[in-house]
Amino acid sequence: MRISAALPRGVSALLFESARRRRALEAAWVARLDAAAFEEIVLPILDYSEPYEPLLGAAARRELYRFVGRDGELLALRADFTPMLARLLAPQLEALDVGAHPLRLFYRGDVVRFAEERAGRPRESYQLGAELLGVAGEAAEVEMLRLFLELLSEVR
Repeated sequence: MRISAALPRGVSALLFESARRRRALEAAWVARLDAAAFEEIVLPILDYSEPYEPLLGAAARRELYRFVGRDGELLALRADFTPMLARLLAPQLEALDVGAHPLRLFYRGDVVRFAEERAGRPRESYQLGAELLGVAGEAAEVEMLRLFLELLSEVR
């Protein structure tokens, strides 16, 4: 076997200045989210595949990187944050009393999805997302749109 510097199609490494730019932008985004009272959630890159099977259409199922773990369980690489977050938070929502105390959460990291071969289409990408629970209607939409525009203003 030859050792090569090549990476699988659709993934890339961020070296030197690219890594510094990503971390600087990420730091600016996190500072804005902290200032807006959003709390960070750190989710794993690996999850069981089974809970998502009934929720996925055929196209989404084909995008997952699935494999059998050492214990025989069917696992998947994280392709999106929201379903995992929803699955983990759902049993705790009543205890968190989000009706009385809105919950502002954010998450960040890489997601991996298989995509049909197209020039420039990544399989691995960075996501930062925010969720607002316990604020209804227009007030929630205004808050989230304002936050989005603030975050967008950091991109140069």
